[in-house]
Amino acid sequence: MDEKFIKYPSIDYLSDNPEILDKDVKVYEKLDGANCQFRMLYDGKIQPGSRSKKIGRQRSKSAFTWKKDFLGWVNEELRTSIYMSISNRGYNDVPVFSSLLDPKYIFFGEWLSTHTKTYPSKYRDDFYLIDIMDIEDKRFIDYEEAKEIVDHYGLKINTMNKIYEGILDHEKIDDLMEGSDYGVERKEGIVIKNYEMGKDFRDQIKNFAKYVDPEFAEMRDKIDYHDSILIEEIAKEFVKENYDDVKSFIEESSQDNSKNMVDSVVEEISGRGIIEGYFDFKNGDFDLYNKRFIQALKVFVKEKEQIL
Repeated sequence: MDEKFIKYPSIDYLSDNPEILDKDVKVYEKLDGANCQFRMLYDGKIQPGSRSKKIGRQRSKSAFTWKKDFLGWVNEELRTSIYMSISNRGYNDVPVFSSLLDPKYIFFGEWLSTHTKTYPSKYRDDFYLIDIMDIEDKRFIDYEEAKEIVDHYGLKINTMNKIYEGILDHEKIDDLMEGSDYGVERKEGIVIKNYEMGKDFRDQIKNFAKYVDPEFAEMRDKIDYHDSILIEEIAKEFVKENYDDVKSFIEESSQDNSKNMVDSVVEEISGRGIIEGYFDFKNGDFDLYNKRFIQALKVFVKEKEQIL
């Protein structure tokens, strides 16, 4: 079988593929992470990759890389998961890896690390399955069947919940954007999929689309990646070092529900001008940076009070 690297193809925005609203689809939450993959090769090795290329054992010189964390997960947690499954299932075949995890499958996922949105720590630095490709059939496997493959092989990896199935319209999309399974108030976006149409994965992808929250998209486009990470660090350190202030606001807001309490804390903190000294704002982008700061603050305040 051909073991050449296959990258996950680009998914059109809904605005470029509005026809998908006429189709029966399945919808999943879109996470703000890094596209990655792994597969088992015929020699028993696990091959990890980013979206565009294989990942080797080298370490990036960048302080803001997710690849070393993903590679560590592959070499430790994923391998442990595979070994445990071998033990539990009692395989004696050779090669043992091929017997357990079929090399025809490529597991595509999202590595959830800091980009433009802050997620609570319990969800971060982990792999979330977005699709499995069968390279013999050259097709993506329906996601609900992909989850069965994960369960069959006993893999300890995160899978996504289906949040809707059927015909979509824009009103329903707006409803689906509210809330998240991953500890944030509003999703980054949604991914809309019809797996049945298309003769191979290149045709299938024409029947996928993504919708991204416009405010998130603006942050992603206008806030430098390193600035976004620094904003998150500033918010995290502020809550950590000024816990007495946070606690006093919580006590003062004890008569309110937790959401109102968090909002009152965040509103006061964000008004202190904390981030102005760190960045050179252009074209009135302070409001955008402050929204990013507020989003991170809310997560860290909730984590501190164990509201999540």
